[in-house]
Amino acid sequence: MSYEERGRLKAIVAAAAAYRSYFPYGGFETLDTTEIQVLVAIEAKEKSSPKDVAKSLGLDPTSISGPLSRMAERKLIKVTPDRNDARRRFLKLTAGGRRLVHSYLDQIDENKN
Repeated sequence: MSYEERGRLKAIVAAAAAYRSYFPYGGFETLDTTEIQVLVAIEAKEKSSPKDVAKSLGLDPTSISGPLSRMAERKLIKVTPDRNDARRRFLKLTAGGRRLVHSYLDQIDENKN
């Protein structure tokens, strides 16, 4: 991911609540603001742990456990255990989750123009 893309993703994490109203049919209508922010945060940093994601969003790690479960059920993220520490988990976007995030980025770019 390029430096420019990372910057855009960070900006979206900060502005997800404001932008969400622009996209009633873009695939995000079934996600709440926290879920959108979590998806974007996972995309911004490869091999994220739930704790890393929560910290990057300024949230308590317990506040994202529900969104993570829902997104895993929807197959937007994949949760894998750490081989060295069974207590630690890593988060990764699935192909569908990545498409959704990049669709969101594209729609934001279109609406800015």
